[in-house]
Amino acid sequence: MAGLTTLGVDDEQSVLTIRRAIELGINFIDTAYSYGIDGRSDRVLAKAIAGGLKPRTATTDDHGQFHATVIASKVGASLDAHGKWQNDARPDRMITQAREILERLELDRVDLMYLHAPDPLVPIEESADALREIQDRGWARWLGVSNVSTSQAETLFARCPFVAIQTHFNMLQPQSVQQLRNFCRANTVSIVTYWALMKGILAGAMPREHRFDPADRRLNYPIYHGEKWELAQQFLDELRRIAAEQKVSVAQLVLAWNIAQPGIDVTLVGAKRPVQIEETAVAMNFHLSPATEQEISALARRFASATEWTR
Repeated sequence: MAGLTTLGVDDEQSVLTIRRAIELGINFIDTAYSYGIDGRSDRVLAKAIAGGLKPRTATTDDHGQFHATVIASKVGASLDAHGKWQNDARPDRMITQAREILERLELDRVDLMYLHAPDPLVPIEESADALREIQDRGWARWLGVSNVSTSQAETLFARCPFVAIQTHFNMLQPQSVQQLRNFCRANTVSIVTYWALMKGILAGAMPREHRFDPADRRLNYPIYHGEKWELAQQFLDELRRIAAEQKVSVAQLVLAWNIAQPGIDVTLVGAKRPVQIEETAVAMNFHLSPATEQEISALARRFASATEWTR
């Protein structure tokens, strides 16, 4: 919805999509300081949640206040003058970004605030201290970290206990969760995953002959070219077969598999139109049989190394 890596984004459709997601029972919304020029993602979200929309299942916090949604955001990254993402986890910038996020969202605090990514130019302990200050100021109910290695997570946790780690994970990219799972289990830290649909390819809607817009940034990834593209399509052929047997779409099948994986607490999925979130929300209530889950996992292991790609 930030319009940075996805073409054809319309803010009014984004607002409708968020509201439809909440109506369907989705109550975890993820944004960040760096999502969009001039905070586009935050401003769209603010419009969508204005008036206190209530999900199908509601909770109250430790102060007895009603929470319509769980809103997670991130500090420690920004966009340069050309709209390119860059690390920016200096403590003073993290504090400023947190303040601006709340102003954009028109909220007093968010439920979860992450360090977006460690900054190689800033001692990680300093970033941890800035996170704690954000919480001490009452701007975040809980803290989290994103895009970290296990050793970085351990260093951050010792300085600033957090409740969630966000990392990329999907059928063909399981490594990060595999590496973090033991740490998270030992410290009661939730795992929040993104790229479940691998920037759209695992939604199964792009056939072999798909023609990409030259401006589509997905073309920067090897899996969208040549042999890796063909191998991905072979994997999708198998997923399409299983999805047909289960009478669901490929996207629903993929997301149901992601949600079912050990240690996964939240699976994030992007959408820019209501019809897209209506399709993928079905995965919350669709459960794979053990045999089907094992069949998909075996296929994923077979294709993962052949289709490996970099972030």
